Amino acid sequence: MQDLLDRLSGILLKELVLYDKLLLILSDQRYTLPAGNAEDIHEVLTQQETLTLELKALEEARLSIMNKLSQHLQKPLEQLTLIELAKLVEEPFSTKYKKFSKQVKGMTKQIEDLNQDNKYLTDHSLAFINISLRVFTACNSFDYNDQDPFHLKGKSAKFQTTA
Repeated sequence: MQDLLDRLSGILLKELVLYDKLLLILSDQRYTLPAGNAEDIHEVLTQQETLTLELKALEEARLSIMNKLSQHLQKPLEQLTLIELAKLVEEPFSTKYKKFSKQVKGMTKQIEDLNQDNKYLTDHSLAFINISLRVFTACNSFDYNDQDPFHLKGKSAKFQTTA
């Protein structure tokens, strides 16, 4: 069982490192989105996707170990949280798992907050794009001249006022 607990600690540590990297990427995304540079946005999204895949692989390994621990401890997997595991194992693992649990909860909260902020930025950017497209569409309905952005082909007479 000691080996399983050591492997679990290693996986949790790796997950925390990746969550920390993800937080940095989400922070970068917060500033990259409004700038509108497509290459920078693509780079941030690629990094985010890579980290997500790495986290998924670690999570699968963690669940496998948790499944083995649940069998060994005769506890249902659904009830075997890190806090519960900390109650069932001896030191130094008990303290480690309590600490990991607090760190994961804190990072999860930060990730949720940054995702909400980025969603807000994305939604407002899309709204701005939609408004811009409507303006361009309206200009085209007035026979907007692409060569001369300050002139409407023959339609300017409609907008002139008489003095």
